[in-house]
Amino acid sequence: MIKKGGDMHQRDTEWFSFLHLCGERDRDLLLGKEKMTLSDLDRLSYLTDFLDMPKANQEIWNQNGQQFREQLQQLEKMYEESCSVVSWDPSEVDMDLHEKWIEDFCSQIPDQESKIRIQKNIRK
Repeated sequence: MIKKGGDMHQRDTEWFSFLHLCGERDRDLLLGKEKMTLSDLDRLSYLTDFLDMPKANQEIWNQNGQQFREQLQQLEKMYEESCSVVSWDPSEVDMDLHEKWIEDFCSQIPDQESKIRIQKNIRK
């Protein structure tokens, strides 16, 4: 069982680690200096999942999820209305887009040592 303080420490560690890896634009989005779009939220969520940073992912959603609440509800409603007509296959996920997100993210890591370490881990 994780103590509350340890959980906060993990969240802070992941959050600052992710910010350290982000390029300037993503950092500005995460710090509220630029307006985030739903597609930015989707991309940053995917990246934190990919990098196994669940606490950073949770923090992104805590800070930004509310502003997209209506859009997400509309998407959910649209999906519910169409799911019986159009089936969704997980293999249809746009893997090319996800790979592009990862490549773009890695190319923008400001610290060269971190960039090399992340790229090595991705290739494993």
